[in-house]
Amino acid sequence: MNSILVSKLKCFKRVSSLIASAAKHLESLGYRQGTIGNYQYIWKEFAQFAQKNSGEETFSTDLVFQFLDSCGISDKVETNMTLRQRHIRNVMHALTDFALHGCIQRRSHVVAKTRLSDNMEEALSGYEHFCSEQLWSPLGTIRSRNRDITRFLHYLNSHGIASVKEIQASILSRFVTSCAHLKPATIAHLVSSIRSFLRYLYMTGGISINMAEYVPKIRIRSDAHIPSVWKSDEVDALLPAVDRSSPCGKRDYAILLLAVRLGMRVSDIRNLRFENLLWGQARIEINQAKSSEPLALPLTEKIGNALIDYLRYGRPASQLREVFLKANAPFM
Repeated sequence: MNSILVSKLKCFKRVSSLIASAAKHLESLGYRQGTIGNYQYIWKEFAQFAQKNSGEETFSTDLVFQFLDSCGISDKVETNMTLRQRHIRNVMHALTDFALHGCIQRRSHVVAKTRLSDNMEEALSGYEHFCSEQLWSPLGTIRSRNRDITRFLHYLNSHGIASVKEIQASILSRFVTSCAHLKPATIAHLVSSIRSFLRYLYMTGGISINMAEYVPKIRIRSDAHIPSVWKSDEVDALLPAVDRSSPCGKRDYAILLLAVRLGMRVSDIRNLRFENLLWGQARIEINQAKSSEPLALPLTEKIGNALIDYLRYGRPASQLREVFLKANAPFM
């Protein structure tokens, strides 16, 4: 989360009862008790701050900003915050999200673990099969849409909606509003997936009204994208700038070489495993995440040396088969 981007809406709910409800919500999402305890510890500090400094018993976003400011945290993007400050910001974002929208959005990398109602699981499974067998969508596209739609269905479940037949225009609008903290391009991709899912439901009789027409439209300026092509002199200046004396630098340098010299996609680099590295044949063989098509790439001497340097002196000791890991546990 870059910052807490929310309206100045007042939420007339006691801080103590809000915290209790938010903790129960985390439990229903499958969060571990240790994680919930960490959240509650920060929320307790917030409750004490509210009582001591303002005497207010009702939650408001203004009160959140005051608390963050007392912790030295700005509502703007900050790159020099401590780990504790980042943790406090994220935990308070979760509480604010719950106060404003009645739901805490799970992170994208764990949203697939979200438990849904039988009706929604059946609808999502049918949509995946339709995309695969009828639309011939690439595997990467199906996975991406699955994450987006699961996020949406999880939001419905959290608001007491257990069947896709209960979807209404108002809930669509509230869901998009709850995603206001995301980047415009991310929201645009999200609503595109939901729109496709709703068209499928209408076409197959899952819903009686084409609710895709009621999904809010997200407009993105045509010049808002970062250029996708780097000039050769920019690449030549970037690679030497990487600090290869640190474990993270060794990892990042190898990743950059795979991207700029071989043109590998981010998803393919992330999924790269030891069995994909054919050292004896000086070749990298993968099945592309986006299309599932096989791809063979040259394992050049420069790339090979960078990989060896990372594997020997930068990669954490782990039984995981993925080549690139996070510097600290959990590594994936």
